[in-house]
Amino acid sequence: MAPRLAALLLALLVLCLQASVVAAGEAVIRTHPESAGVRSLPVDCSDAEGEGWTSYRIEAPAVGWEARPLAVLVSGIAVDRVRISQGDRVYCGQYGDGARADSRFRTGVGGVFVPAQGSSNPVRVAVSGAALQFWPVVIDVGSPASVQRLDALRFAFRIAMLAITFSVVISTALAWVALREVSLLSLSINTALVVVWMAMITGLSGFPEAWLPVGEARLRILLSSPLLVAGITVFLMMRSGRLRRGEKGVLLITAGCCLLALLAVAAWGVPWSYIPAFTQWAEVGVFLLFTGVVLVCLPGALRRRLLPVANLLGVLPLAVVSTLGVFAAGGFGEWKVEAYVGGAAWIAVASSSMLMMRLASLRRQRDEMRALAQSDPLTGLGNRRTALARLQDEVDRRRALGTEFGLVYVDIDHFKQINDGFGHASGDRVLGGVAQLLRQLVRASDVVARLGGDEFVLILVGADEATSLRLAERVRERIELLPLVGSGPEAPLSCTASIGVVSSARYPEAGAEELLRRADEAMYAAKKGGRNRVVRG
Repeated sequence: MAPRLAALLLALLVLCLQASVVAAGEAVIRTHPESAGVRSLPVDCSDAEGEGWTSYRIEAPAVGWEARPLAVLVSGIAVDRVRISQGDRVYCGQYGDGARADSRFRTGVGGVFVPAQGSSNPVRVAVSGAALQFWPVVIDVGSPASVQRLDALRFAFRIAMLAITFSVVISTALAWVALREVSLLSLSINTALVVVWMAMITGLSGFPEAWLPVGEARLRILLSSPLLVAGITVFLMMRSGRLRRGEKGVLLITAGCCLLALLAVAAWGVPWSYIPAFTQWAEVGVFLLFTGVVLVCLPGALRRRLLPVANLLGVLPLAVVSTLGVFAAGGFGEWKVEAYVGGAAWIAVASSSMLMMRLASLRRQRDEMRALAQSDPLTGLGNRRTALARLQDEVDRRRALGTEFGLVYVDIDHFKQINDGFGHASGDRVLGGVAQLLRQLVRASDVVARLGGDEFVLILVGADEATSLRLAERVRERIELLPLVGSGPEAPLSCTASIGVVSSARYPEAGAEELLRRADEAMYAAKKGGRNRVVRG
């Protein structure tokens, strides 16, 4: 069946490759209708002189404008509608949708003018939206080539950061599907909110057309979502950092996260006239939160503790960005959007990495606990639980496939006398020596386990009764010859073993417990027969 399916897939692949071949020199010509890809509504800027608009003037040089193209690009998170004019030429567009004035610009509303030679008419820019102190309106003016290069650089950076953050959403969502860990789902949803916020603050929600029409709620979303996301992200980071809950710094950080969540809700009820002041306090709150995380994680990072170092590295870029945004908003405003977007992408990747580290640590601890629960701490062999589980596997395989296996039950003779006469330390060395010998005498596919006390069991995979008896006899001889050193003048110390052997072929219907019982009975028959011998059960 498998070869036929492979041949069918290969034939389909060949057909697809043949169908996709393009002759050398042949061109693929695609036509694009005028209206394809953009469904935008006209933007009305007739009220640009009214309330809610802020006007700016770009004056002509002292000798007047040269008759060369002049590009003007307007951007900023509080920007809504934009009207750009010079003489009779007017551009009107809206930030964050598909109705930009000029499709050559991607990160804002822009246009290109060609002033008359020597003209002194200024370029007038009118912007509707809230006047925010920490988020100034950015106006780029220059030759179309230079402005477009800068615009393309910003656009590429924003696209890259959005793609990175979106990949975190996908990876954490897939990890949640596989592991069903609630923290992964929380991180995936939280990062998805970051993606929406990044799309809105960068204007990518309007590229190539408005796919996230939020209207007048845009600025409130831009205010509330980062507050909520910052609080959730820092809370998850603190939770994954294994910091003591009683630490005052952690308590303050937790209180700060709750306060930011409350501010995120309050952003929807604040009157429009108070939005500028609310924005300032919100950004100060974000600055204090990230600075607090740095201060809390710094002592652990200086002691080279892994998770505090990871938390510090994750939050440091946004701590620096928020600090510059509060104390150096003027000189920092031109690249403030890109800085916050880059910091958000960084912390999304860092949060995902830290969570994966935490889950990996928990998985290692679980594996270690499982190994401890399934192994004997003295000899390193599997314990009774492991032996019964592997024995049941062999019973199931025998019933399904008809395979054979042998079961060898080993008990050290007079072990209590060894402990009483030479001490428990010598008894432990005897057990360790026997365990090492048993591992050496069996194959890698066989199972060696300590059932408890001085009893061991061997599961010989694929061995018939004769092979099992031969190995059991070899084990008996090697244990008798094994040099063991005691703790007193009576050394050297040696011991013998009584061994019972059971073959699955002799009891084809027996289960794991019954086979182990029969092997145990054979071992006791060896003891009753004089010890240091092998008895078939």
